[in-house]
Amino acid sequence: MQWLTSRLQALLASSRGLTLAEVLVSLGILGVSVGLVGGGIFQALRFSTDWTDNVVAVKEVRHAASWFAGDALNAETTDLTDGASPVSSVVITWIDSDSVAHTATYSLVDNRLVREYDGAPITVARDVVSVGFSRSGQILRLDLTVEAAAGETKSTSMDVYGRVLQ
Repeated sequence: MQWLTSRLQALLASSRGLTLAEVLVSLGILGVSVGLVGGGIFQALRFSTDWTDNVVAVKEVRHAASWFAGDALNAETTDLTDGASPVSSVVITWIDSDSVAHTATYSLVDNRLVREYDGAPITVARDVVSVGFSRSGQILRLDLTVEAAAGETKSTSMDVYGRVLQ
């Protein structure tokens, strides 16, 4: 151990140190390296965030379409006028196999599509840009657009045949 200590002392005694130019060049190289690595990490995180936002937007569209399809398949009556322009809300009613009447209302509240089923509201889609409900004969149509990442949007159009629609 003493040998190592004496060797280090001899090495340090003969060392003349670094010049200011060497220190500045080293700091410059270090700064460029950190900037490149940091920029790469930032871009990777940004890409991940955008991708996640797009996945969430697609999920929102599918979620809303699934709820609407289930209710529209059972529809016996609706407040939609056959052949009229799309509207931003719809009321669907039906009677189930146990002779219990049900009502599902879809409406745009702020930027959310809300489904109120027998008086209990739930949000079925967020960040909604536009929604349209229309009817053509026994076919109920949903047109939905939600906001995704970086100003992108995700849309769906769904036609559902109301089996017992009057």
